[in-house]
Amino acid sequence: MKKIERISSKEVYKSNFRQYGHMEKQRWKNQRREEQKREDQRRERVGRKKMQVREKVGKSQFTLFFQWFVVPEGRKVGSL
Repeated sequence: MKKIERISSKEVYKSNFRQYGHMEKQRWKNQRREEQKREDQRRERVGRKKMQVREKVGKSQFTLFFQWFVVPEGRKVGSL
């Protein structure tokens, strides 16, 4: 006949505690990973927006330069 080993409640508690700790650790890692992903996406959006602003400012500066120094007086920019 097989001998059935009896597991003490203390061993079960330790095992459950380890499993729970591991689950919490994984949950924390997943939350951190998601937070990092959201932060990276936000940074990308802000970066793209800044680039658009820089391009717009550059175009407007070029237009002002062009209007003041290249286009003769009395002519519109579109009628060159």
